[in-house]
Amino acid sequence: TDVEEAWIFHILPSEPSEGDEEYSSAIWAAQRIPDDSYAAVTNAFIIRDIDRDSDPDTGNFLFSESVFTTALRNGWCDALCKTLDFTATYSDGEYANKYYSGRRLWGVFNYFSPSLNVPAEYEEYRYSKPYPVTAVPDRLISVADIAAVNRLYYTGTEYSQAGFGYNAETPAAGGAPPTLSDGVKLGYPGGPWGSPDYVAGGNNTAMPSGVNQYGIAGNWERTIGLYRTSQSKIVQSRKHLPDECGGVLWYGPYSATYTVYTPFAAGMKELPRQVTHGTHMQLDKDTMFWANRYVGNYVQLKWWSMIEDVRAFQNEQMQYHLALQARADAACEEAYSRRERQMLFSSVPLVFDDPLHEYYTNAKRVTLETWNLADHLMFKYADGQYHFPATKFGTMTMPRKMGTCGESLPDLDLKVVDKPGYDGAWLESVGFQEGPPPPPNCTELAQRYNRPICGLTRGAGTIASQRFFALKATGRKSSARCANKGDAAAVFGKCSARMAIRSLVTRMANSVQLA
Repeated sequence: TDVEEAWIFHILPSEPSEGDEEYSSAIWAAQRIPDDSYAAVTNAFIIRDIDRDSDPDTGNFLFSESVFTTALRNGWCDALCKTLDFTATYSDGEYANKYYSGRRLWGVFNYFSPSLNVPAEYEEYRYSKPYPVTAVPDRLISVADIAAVNRLYYTGTEYSQAGFGYNAETPAAGGAPPTLSDGVKLGYPGGPWGSPDYVAGGNNTAMPSGVNQYGIAGNWERTIGLYRTSQSKIVQSRKHLPDECGGVLWYGPYSATYTVYTPFAAGMKELPRQVTHGTHMQLDKDTMFWANRYVGNYVQLKWWSMIEDVRAFQNEQMQYHLALQARADAACEEAYSRRERQMLFSSVPLVFDDPLHEYYTNAKRVTLETWNLADHLMFKYADGQYHFPATKFGTMTMPRKMGTCGESLPDLDLKVVDKPGYDGAWLESVGFQEGPPPPPNCTELAQRYNRPICGLTRGAGTIASQRFFALKATGRKSSARCANKGDAAAVFGKCSARMAIRSLVTRMANSVQLA
C-alpha cells in the first residue's frame, strides 16, 4: 500500500462496441482521500461528482475517458458537461434490500464522526446522495477503532440487531427492554439470547411473497458485523519506518465479530501455518480460522452474555499486539541502523535475530489462547448456568456450599454458580405463562378431598432457602438491572446499587449461619 496517499477505486465493464477500441476497455474512476479524512465503501459505489478537468498529476480524480464518452453516447450527459455523478450514472444502487449499503455508511460515519449527524434514513441511495464521499473524524482513528467498526451491529440505536437492546460495545449500558414490543424491535428475532447473527436460507431467504410454503417476503438488516465473513483485514502503511516493518497487515480470519486481529509485517518471508491454512470445508484446530469460528458458533448459545467475555478477550489481545508491534518497530529500526539499511530479514522464519520473528511465533500463541477462550465459555456457561472461574478466562471454580438439607447456598461473593434463566419478556412472547400449572397445595387438596391434609414439616435448614427465594424476589423488584441477571445476583445485590438489598444480605447471611 502507498505510504503517501489513499484512493477510492471503482471499476465496471464497458458496454460492447463493434470495432471501436475506445469502448472495449473497462470504465473506471478513482478519487483521492484527503490526508485528514477517511472513506467507507460498503458493497456499492460511492464516488460522486467527477471533475472532468481534474489534473491527473495534482487533482483529486483519475478516470478512464470512457467515463464521459459512454455517458455522452447514452445521453446521460451532454458534450458540455464538466462533472458527472459516477454513482448515479454507473451504479446499480443497493442490492438485496434498501439500506444494505447506506445504513452501513451511516454506521461508520456515526461512529467516527458523530458530530456530522448524518441521517440513518433516506429515500433511495443512488440519486439522493445521502452521505458524503469522505469525512474528517472527530478524533484520530486507531487500529482498535477500525476493529470495533467492523463489529458494529448498531447496538444502542433503534436499528440494533444485537440482543434486547443490549449494547455489546459498552456492556454497562445493557439491560432489559421496557416492553415486549421494544424487545421484539431490538432483538427477539435473535432468540432468547439475542444473537444478531440471523442465518440465511430456507424460508427466510429474500424472495417475493408467496414463493415459499409460508408465503414470507422480508429481509434482515444488513449490519457491518456479519457472521458469514470469511476474513477481514486492517492495513497499516507507516512512512516513518522501513517498509519491511512499517507495513503491517492485521489479519482477522472468520467473522470480524469473533476474530482476533493479529499483526503480520510486510517484511516477513514466510507466514505461519495458523494463518495459511483453515477453510470452511475441513476442521483444523491448528488454525486461527477454526479457533475463531468455534468461538463464534458457541457464542450463539448465550450471545448477550458470552459476547462480554469475547470482547474482553479481544481487547486484551489487541493491547498485547500493540505492545508486540512497538517491540518489533524498535528492533527493526535498531537493526537497520546497525546494518546500514541492508536487507536483514531472514527467509527462514525461525531465525531469532530477525526483528520480525515474534510476529511469526505470536500466531500460534493467539490460536492456543482462542481455543482456551472456547473452553472458558463452555465451562462458564454450561447448562444455562453461570460458573464463576477463579481466574480470568479460567475453567475451574470452588465447589458449591451446601445447606444442612442438601440445598445449594451461593457464596456472598458469587464465586460459585448462578442461574440467570431467560429474559422475562421473551418468556411472555413464547407463552411460558400458559404452561402446566403448579401442583395443588395442602389447602386445595383439603378442599378437594374434604379432610385435613398437611405438608411435610420443614426443618431448620430450609429456612435459609425460603429466605433466599424471598430475597431473590425483593432484589428483582428493586432493580430493573436484575431482569437479565441470575438468582444469586438478585439476592446479593450484584445487579443493584440499593443499600436496602445489602442490609437484607446481612440478614440472609445470619440466617444461613443459624441454620
